This record gives sequence, structure tokens and C-alpha cells, in this order.
Amino acid sequence: MKDADYVIRRFGLSQRKACRFLSVARTALRYVRKKKDDGKILHEIKRILSRHPRSGCQMVYMKLRQSMKINHKKAERIYYENSLSLKKRIFGRKQ
Repeated sequence: MKDADYVIRRFGLSQRKACRFLSVARTALRYVRKKKDDGKILHEIKRILSRHPRSGCQMVYMKLRQSMKINHKKAERIYYENSLSLKKRIFGRKQ
């Protein structure tokens, strides 16, 4: 919240008054985003895929749940962000 910091420094207002003036919650001013640490989960997904290369996202998630507690949305996000999805099989006529 650069605006609130500017108002606090420029006009010497308290944090509470600056936030009220800008109609911003004080908690938003103090919010610090957490960094995503997906390295351990990604390593585990790659280990599962090395054993079961034709496993899709759902199967990988089920195997992950056996070793750690993880949300299916997080597992799916990591799976697709790292391009680990199965390649489509092409079925064609034999010539």
C-alpha cells in the first residue's frame, strides 16, 4: 500500500488515520504475502511419475495423499504448472 505509506510520511498522519482517510483496512497495509514452497511436493510428484509414467493428475493426487497431507487444488496446480500432464495418445489407422 504505497498510497498509505506516502500519506503517513508526507502528512505525518498515524497509520490508523491514513487508512481511514484512504478507506483501506489496516490489515491490508500490514499484509505480507507468503512465498510458495512447492519444491518438496514437486519432487514427490516426479518420484511418483517415475514409477508410474502413465498416471494422470488424479492418480498422482491419490498417491500423494498416502505420503502427505495436500489439497487437490494445490496438487493439480503444481502438476500442470510444471507441464507434467500426459501427452495425448494419437490413435490412427494402420497402413
